[in-house]
Amino acid sequence: MNTVYTSCGAYMWIGERKSSSTISRPKYQLCCGNGKSILEPLKPFPDVIKNFFLFNNEFGREFKKYIRTYNSALSLTSMNANLDHNVSNSRGGAYAYRIHGSVFHLISTNLTSSDISSRPKFAQIYIFDSENELRNRIDVAGNPNVTETTMLAL
Repeated sequence: MNTVYTSCGAYMWIGERKSSSTISRPKYQLCCGNGKSILEPLKPFPDVIKNFFLFNNEFGREFKKYIRTYNSALSLTSMNANLDHNVSNSRGGAYAYRIHGSVFHLISTNLTSSDISSRPKFAQIYIFDSENELRNRIDVAGNPNVTETTMLAL
């Protein structure tokens, strides 16, 4: 990438410019639609999460090792779709998948105190049995290696 587009600051190859623009004054469509879609800059990570990534102490290593488990445990919904397995990653290379049909989110129904056999999941962990919210989050994680200290920090 050898140019920075003045409209949005995106790094682009000069060959990606619109064919009607010049090399000295390139215009691009791939990033911001020639200035039509300018996104706000990303907000910085909270210090807790930034420290988990930056420090190589016991908590940072554990967080990085089980990051997908923490992400899943703290999700308010879950994505589901019918995958087209003809393009699955069985051939090697970068992981990619194609969705056939619709993408939808799973959101559990309300739990009541009579639902003893059901454990809270997704957004329910923040509402149902809030006195045991931390324990509910850890149970949702389904991974005995996640720590209470890290989950509490998140």
